[in-house]
Amino acid sequence: MAKSSNQPESSDGSGGRYRLELVGLTSLADRPGITVQAIDARNDVLSSQKVDQDGNFALPADVLRRAAHVVVGASDDKDGVKQEGALRFSPEDFRAQTNNGVLALAEPVWSRWRYYWTCVSGSVRVCRRRPRWFDDLIQASTKVSVLANSRALFSGSSIRHESAVAEALTPSFSELLAWPMRCAPVCRGAVTVYRRTCCCYPIIIDDRRIIDLIHDLERVVSQLPTQGIPKFKIPQLPPPPIGDPLKTPYFKGGALNELALNAVIDLQELRSLPLPQATQYVEARPYLHHRLCSCGGPVRVGSGSLQDDGTCNVCWVEALRLFRPNCFDQFA
Repeated sequence: MAKSSNQPESSDGSGGRYRLELVGLTSLADRPGITVQAIDARNDVLSSQKVDQDGNFALPADVLRRAAHVVVGASDDKDGVKQEGALRFSPEDFRAQTNNGVLALAEPVWSRWRYYWTCVSGSVRVCRRRPRWFDDLIQASTKVSVLANSRALFSGSSIRHESAVAEALTPSFSELLAWPMRCAPVCRGAVTVYRRTCCCYPIIIDDRRIIDLIHDLERVVSQLPTQGIPKFKIPQLPPPPIGDPLKTPYFKGGALNELALNAVIDLQELRSLPLPQATQYVEARPYLHHRLCSCGGPVRVGSGSLQDDGTCNVCWVEALRLFRPNCFDQFA
């Protein structure tokens, strides 16, 4: 019986049989799914074969002669090769790399083809607070009487006295956040997950980033309302942005903006503290420390739907990702 032209004929590569050696692989369970394709000059696929668990694959000699490139990479869900991290060999390079029938790949190359499940989960609720809560929250943050004169923000006995009186009459942030509210799960909706990579390097003495942070806080404070929002009118609200609290800097994406809520107090403290103590102050507050980080742009990584109870679970498959020291992922 004649042999099929797609079957390998020898083990040294001359008849089309090869073995892929993943240098540094310690467990077969860690072997990624790999596909080898022969592509002609018109970018048409002449041959496509998945590498088996022992690393064997076939590439007939006549196909290799007609190929413009040999592509090796992670298998996709359509019996092809994922473009991310794929290797492209010319026929001459492929023959030179496999003169003994073995194609050896270093670990930094093939490790990019290992794909893992990444999942994020959570719940979505809609919560409604009484209008008075927004009034008190913004008043507690701005200290309305203190902000009347931005140039005299943190100086003068009368200013300090007014600040003390306002603080005594206004509930604290912790008290306001503990106020009861009505919440209900959102049972219908789509969830889209975005990821970005941030790097937060340690703060050093005389770190210029502390000065930049003070400038950022000065800009935030200058954008805060100088008066509390007026009382809500029924059935209509006062005109935005003062009338709609969600359109003030104290909220971002419908959630509390900690940076804006604490900007007045944080600016006062950072202006008065020596740099060593200012460093400790920033490190103890994640919302400030994060301002010293550098982050890349957001990338969409997955999507899903909300369950009837408002929970969501979104998973996707991706390659192993290595991070530099002090770098991490953030999801939204």
